[in-house]
Amino acid sequence: MEAPEPQSDPLTVGASGAFGYPVSEGSERVWKAPFEPMTSAVDDPWAELTPAAVAQLLSGLPIDWWIAGGWALDQKGAQPHKDVDVAVLRPDHEVLREYLADWDLWIAYRGALRPWGGGPVGPPENTVWARPAPGDEWHIDFKIEAVEDGDWLYRRDHSVRRSVADIGVVVDGIRYLAPELARLYATRA
Repeated sequence: MEAPEPQSDPLTVGASGAFGYPVSEGSERVWKAPFEPMTSAVDDPWAELTPAAVAQLLSGLPIDWWIAGGWALDQKGAQPHKDVDVAVLRPDHEVLREYLADWDLWIAYRGALRPWGGGPVGPPENTVWARPAPGDEWHIDFKIEAVEDGDWLYRRDHSVRRSVADIGVVVDGIRYLAPELARLYATRA
């Protein structure tokens, strides 16, 4: 059954249209689901978790991961933090969907959220928000990191790279993204 034509302005249908938006793929017209407008879900609060609490939640996750973002720059927690970012490698990221099968997972991209039911995320999408159930506080902001030939690639400039084996540090038994790499994202370099 062919999807009905959207009734809204074609410039805004991707953000707010009820039916999605057409995308040309070869000679076929394919309908993509729209991103959900960032309303209540984006405004839901973030749980005040520590890296230790997140490490406990992810203790059985069978892929490499690192605490990233502000916590990677402030490993002792001297400053308040809104959320906990966790970096995972793009080749491994689909394991998150399996490991957190009962969780409410959403892809966040360009000011919009859409449910992540499985399959690869992006690129260019690189963020998954996770919470135990709809309506709960958000718990983890997963960042999906690019990898090429065993090297981590800085998302904003792929000429900046480092061996995956050297992108982290361990503090009190918890793996963090190396501060100099986290600083790249914090400074938007």
